[in-house]
Amino acid sequence: MSDLSPTEYADAVAALDGDDGAAVRLIQSVLLGFKGDDVDGDPGPATLAALTSLRPAGADDLPPRGHDLGSATRYSLREHGPDFAIGEHFALVEMASRDGADGVLVHPALMDLLDRLREHFALPVTINSGYRTRSHNRSIGGASASRHLYGLAADVVVRGVKPSAVHAYLSTLNPGGLGAYRTFTHVDVNGNGRRWNG
Repeated sequence: MSDLSPTEYADAVAALDGDDGAAVRLIQSVLLGFKGDDVDGDPGPATLAALTSLRPAGADDLPPRGHDLGSATRYSLREHGPDFAIGEHFALVEMASRDGADGVLVHPALMDLLDRLREHFALPVTINSGYRTRSHNRSIGGASASRHLYGLAADVVVRGVKPSAVHAYLSTLNPGGLGAYRTFTHVDVNGNGRRWNG
């Protein structure tokens, strides 16, 4: 295994996003030091965990796809419509607060992470909880400073994929917060490197 620069790490993560088995095998053999049958071209949990273990400190300073972590974009279900595209694979209604509120806050960096998740597994991604109004957050017992209140967080499930595999992949994408739960994965784009088990 070799020391990686932040840019090299970001390039390796991007390569695991693609369909190129040869590129994944190259990362496995040269970068990660895999041998024999372990060099299989599968960007699965073992490969993701090995790459994550090499993440250099400077990688935390790389914003997802070039976005800064400023304010989220404010949308209106009434004005924009529930089917308004907020990413390559997601509609506005999917991030809306579950209490039926019209306003929706969504940060573009979060949608980039979710788009990459969808593209990586090539399977539907369900957002169990996206933006939350304060009243809805209180009603479900959410944290008083939850990132969901600011359009910075989503609790997700990838159809047919174990939450542990979803968590392993998201850990390579430099999220701010990443929570492992039995039935879903929490991801957000605020702060650096917060990790927990629910």
